[in-house]
Amino acid sequence: MCQYSQMKSLPKSLEHKTFTLGQAVSEGLSKYDVGLLLEQEIVERVTRGIYRKSDLGVSVDPEEIYRVATLQCGKDSAICLLSALEYYGLTDSIPKKIWILVPHSKRVVANNLKLVRCRSPKWDEGIAWHKTYSMTSIERTLVECLLYKRMVGTDVALRALKDALQKKVTTLGKIYNTAKNLAVEQRIRSVIEVLSA
Repeated sequence: MCQYSQMKSLPKSLEHKTFTLGQAVSEGLSKYDVGLLLEQEIVERVTRGIYRKSDLGVSVDPEEIYRVATLQCGKDSAICLLSALEYYGLTDSIPKKIWILVPHSKRVVANNLKLVRCRSPKWDEGIAWHKTYSMTSIERTLVECLLYKRMVGTDVALRALKDALQKKVTTLGKIYNTAKNLAVEQRIRSVIEVLSA
């Protein structure tokens, strides 16, 4: 039987954010300590391998949702496609899962994620880096929606593209340049030509 006096408290650096078991260990807690904190209901499990302080309340903040998705997938990942369209206000569809771009070999067991695996993700092109997660830029999101139209839906992809142009958040030139930098301009050229006519 364990003695409560030997149990460590949650470090201040972890009190106001979600964290992984690895982060808890790096802050001086053991796996056993985290188990005790769960048992005492001081922390709660957000999803597999992700924890947070219990009294933080229900979080619907998209920033926190993207942070959790990134913690689940690791550093080489980026919020993409439908989730990025929702973030940029370019779709009425609310995805049930977080769409996240990962390397082709990445395997993650998580019901809250829709993994979009890519053989050569080109992390240096069209990725907007935020404090705790990364996301495809508006231009890359639109290009990839056209490329993955079977996953996203042709109507959703075209409506988002027209909406972005109408709201003047980007231009056809920027979209085409992003496609060129991703080496996929041939695959979307016909759509660009129709819209620029």
